Amino acid sequence: MGVSGVSAYGVLNVRVRAGLGEMLAPETFARMDGSPDVASILAILRDTVYGRVLSKADEGDANPRRITYLLRTHLTEKFEVVVENAPKVARPLIEQLFRLYEVDNLKATFRSIQAKDSWDKLRHLLFPMGGFITLPYEHMLATGSVPEVIGLLENTPYGQPLKAALPRFLRENDLFAIEVNLDLDYWAKTWKLIDDLPGGDRRLAHDLIGEIIERNDLLWATRFFLYYKLSAAEILNYTLGIGPKVPDEVIGRISQGEPLKSVLASIYPELRPKTVAEGAENLDVSHWEIELHRMYFRHCRSKLVGPPFNLGVSLAYLFLLEYEIEDIILLLEAKAMGLPRERYSSYLINKVFQS
Repeated sequence: MGVSGVSAYGVLNVRVRAGLGEMLAPETFARMDGSPDVASILAILRDTVYGRVLSKADEGDANPRRITYLLRTHLTEKFEVVVENAPKVARPLIEQLFRLYEVDNLKATFRSIQAKDSWDKLRHLLFPMGGFITLPYEHMLATGSVPEVIGLLENTPYGQPLKAALPRFLRENDLFAIEVNLDLDYWAKTWKLIDDLPGGDRRLAHDLIGEIIERNDLLWATRFFLYYKLSAAEILNYTLGIGPKVPDEVIGRISQGEPLKSVLASIYPELRPKTVAEGAENLDVSHWEIELHRMYFRHCRSKLVGPPFNLGVSLAYLFLLEYEIEDIILLLEAKAMGLPRERYSSYLINKVFQS
């Protein structure tokens, strides 16, 4: 990498390396895992980088929804740090990656409208958007009407995919087409933004984000086939087929009934052997989803080794931080429910944390 690359990523690399140094050590997570209750876990977290965001909760306040919101605020703040210090050419992509949480918030709002939920219930489900542009969720919920909200969002980035999904919603009163269109539009736009990056960063972003799109397509196609009983043509229409290892041909195999186990074994030989072992056909889609996330976790970890002055390190850091926070949230929820370890440990993404 030339001097320009070092200069462009110099400050960002310092910030990202500092963030990586703040992430939880396996020993810390093991202590939380062995803790008897939520209060004990929070006591441990208050002595880590998460102590600052958790200080916004009252001492002894173990409300899971409030704690989840505060922990996710930490991820929002780190996204803001990366955007602020990233080279100008990389900022649109990083901002777009964060916008995925806005898409999730929009889906949650539509579901709450359909369920006639209160604002108090919805607001605890929303991801904290921080300083990023956000939508008027409370006003949207107050309309009580999915078509009216789609009209309100006409001049936003979500206008076109929502308008395209509206006729099917009106026919079926089901959010399926709306949610699928939002997903497809979001990831197609994300993929297009990668093309604006310079060569080295473009290759790294294609590598990291391409695997996310592949995972989405594999899981979407499988669920569409098994649970929604869509035709092969519909499945192709509701997937992207742009990931290097999961083109339309692979999606077509799933739409024709080939087991996901067989498809995964053929395209991801690096998956852990036991995940494609004999008898694994009976495992549900959620098992494969977890294993694909674990494979991606290892992929992100590998990007931390090597030349530091590139976009790949920053993207990997943000994805790894999200996994850490979601593992903490899962652990907190399990302790709150009094679940034994064997009931939740298989759902943790970072298997380094598991004894």
